[in-house]
Parts: sequence; C-alpha cells; structure tokens
Amino acid sequence: MNVHITNIYGFIQDQELKKKQNIYADAAHVLGFKEMGIFNFDVSTDTENELSKRIDGIILSLQFNDLVFVQLPTGNGEYYDNLLINKIKAYNTKVCILLHQIIEYEYVLNVVDLIMPTSNEVYAYLKEHNYSNVFYKKNIDYEFESSSNSSNILSSDFYIKKYLIDAVDQLEEPVLDDDVIHIGFGLHDKDGHYSVWVGTVMQSILEHTDSRVCFHILHDETLSTDNKYKLEMVAHNGSSKIEFHKIDENDFSIVKNQMSRFTIGAMFRCSLPELLPDLNQII
Repeated sequence: MNVHITNIYGFIQDQELKKKQNIYADAAHVLGFKEMGIFNFDVSTDTENELSKRIDGIILSLQFNDLVFVQLPTGNGEYYDNLLINKIKAYNTKVCILLHQIIEYEYVLNVVDLIMPTSNEVYAYLKEHNYSNVFYKKNIDYEFESSSNSSNILSSDFYIKKYLIDAVDQLEEPVLDDDVIHIGFGLHDKDGHYSVWVGTVMQSILEHTDSRVCFHILHDETLSTDNKYKLEMVAHNGSSKIEFHKIDENDFSIVKNQMSRFTIGAMFRCSLPELLPDLNQII
C-alpha cells in the first residue's frame, strides 16, 4: 500500500494557497508519501475527454487500496476537483482531504473518508455544518493559531507531520493478516532515553526482513510525544505499521518494586492477550 499527496504547480493567483500545499507536500515527502503534481490552468480550454485524460496522467502511479491525501481547493474549480476525487475513488482508495480553504463542494466533502482542516476557520465551518468525517484529535495540541489571521496553517513542521501520521493511522485498517509479523515492545521511558533503543531494534528488524511488520508499543505516560513521533517515523519510513497501546502502570503496582534491574515496562507485555485477542502469535 502506498500513500500519496497532491500538490499544485504553475501560476496561481492565490499564492497563499500554493504555499500551504507546498508546505504540506514537503512534510509528506519526508514521511515517504508519493506526490501527485497538479498543474494550475484554465480548465475551460480542455474538452471533457481531454480533462479526463489529463487527470488519468496525474493519478498514473495509483494502485488499488492506496491512501490518497488530496489538497483542496486545487485552484482549478469545483468540476475539476469533483472529477479528480471520483477518479481516485475508483481505485477503491481511502481518500483524505486536506482542506485549506472553505469550499461548498457538498458531494466531495461527503464522499471522502476524512477531512483534515488546516485552519481554525475551516474547522469551524465544518463543525457548523455537522460533517461527520472531520479529523481533529482534540487531545493533541496541533497548534491551531488563535491570531486574528484565522487562515494560519499549523505553525510547526513537527505537528504537520504528526497530523499526517495520525490521519494515516486513522485510515488504515487494523493489521491482522497472517502474512504480517507482529512484534511487541514494553516501554517504560522514565528518563526519555529508552525509546532510542526501541527505535534501534525496530530499524534493525526492518533492515533484516522482507516481510511486512506491525510493531505494537505497550507504553505508559512516560513515552513523550516527541519520542512517539520518532518511533512512528522509523516504522513508516520502513513501510511498516505501528500501533500504540497505553498501559495503566497502576495495574502492575504490586510487582513494581520487585523488578530489580528491569523496568515495569517488562510487565506490560503480559497485557498482550487482552489487548490483541484476535492475534494468533506475536513476538
């Protein structure tokens, strides 16, 4: 499965829109997304057949069951954007719209799997109109800026990448295939350094197997947002899946002081049968 993102090129009057799309595309490149370049032009010069062929060329790398992030608006108008979404959906893809401006494309906004607002203004509009497929995790600070300029994008490259990764996790189905190797880690990171060793082991595994891998990280509140992001980067750069399972450390309070040279994280793996009852086996 590949993950794609659209990005606009060419002369466009709305340079702020172009800048936003370029910034998100740059962040997605780092995460390994494939780009679908869209040239901004006067679509009225194309016949319906010519326009259809043009879009077919844009989505040429698309395969069935891929994930696609479509940045809207493209600047080419509602008809173009509708046709683009329809052609992408024909591949049985999961489609997520990165919505940079308010658009009243009722069909498009309802047919896609997720809508990711990139400003307070857009989020407020979607909420007001009761779209059920809006993606906004309130328990994570995505740094939506509260300045008078409500069109500000997320202010940090880190949070843009985090936003994209969380959306991929939302779109992907749970990995339970028999051909996937499932590997579990118990992670208690009191000093913030143990995550590095988990990431090192993950990287080594990915370099020494051609199989699909799903990493399960069993952690408590000591796993920082920054270290969680770094572990996600290791997994996604290796085209693998990672799932985080938060453990209540108090569940192991009885044995906490009996762990000797081991941390309480070693006990988290005892929770695997309860957390993943449908798995046949896990390392």
